[in-house]
Amino acid sequence: MKLEKSIRELHDLFIDMASLIETQGELVDRIDVNVKQTQDYVAEARQETKKAVVYKKKSRKYTNNNNNDNNNILSITLNSYYIIPL
Repeated sequence: MKLEKSIRELHDLFIDMASLIETQGELVDRIDVNVKQTQDYVAEARQETKKAVVYKKKSRKYTNNNNNDNNNILSITLNSYYIIPL
């Protein structure tokens, strides 16, 4: 009788354990999918950051060249004014 009761309890424990494993297995699978998606997002963000750095450098170079051109035009205009007064 005692052995039969112990076997029944052991059986119930295995059934409970199987149920927990099934439930938690789905949760682990969802976590795994989320981690993989996060890795993809991080890789994409790295690429976008590299592009942004390049664009920033190019825009800074263009802005500096544009400022230099404006300064040259201003210098020529002022020099012309003082050399050839109106």
